[in-house]
Amino acid sequence: MMRTLARRMASEQVWDQSAYSQEGLWPALGLKGRVGSRVSLRVLSYGCYCNTKWFFRHLLNEPTWRHHRPVSVHTNYHPEKQQRMQAIFDHYHVAEGKGDWAALRRWSGTEGSRRACGGGGGGGFR
Repeated sequence: MMRTLARRMASEQVWDQSAYSQEGLWPALGLKGRVGSRVSLRVLSYGCYCNTKWFFRHLLNEPTWRHHRPVSVHTNYHPEKQQRMQAIFDHYHVAEGKGDWAALRRWSGTEGSRRACGGGGGGGFR
């Protein structure tokens, strides 16, 4: 698949993430002339393999997810990637999952930090 993607990046004007998804999905879609790279596609649990949009909007704010520990959090959605990644890492790895929830909840579900009045998106944790 990586050879196929490298060839596509060199010869087509396509975004790398779009090409990656296309190569995985084309075989399942049966598109004429598009065979894909013969990889298998699996759908993973969004709670276990999430991005920061889902993490900061849902995992932190819904009590049913309070004790859940994701396998991977892709920090691709928010502009404060490094700071959010560090907060997630510190919570789950430095503090062994017993980290300060307030340090995570200081981030909004949208962009930036929550304001003192509780605004900033993403709802509040109960």
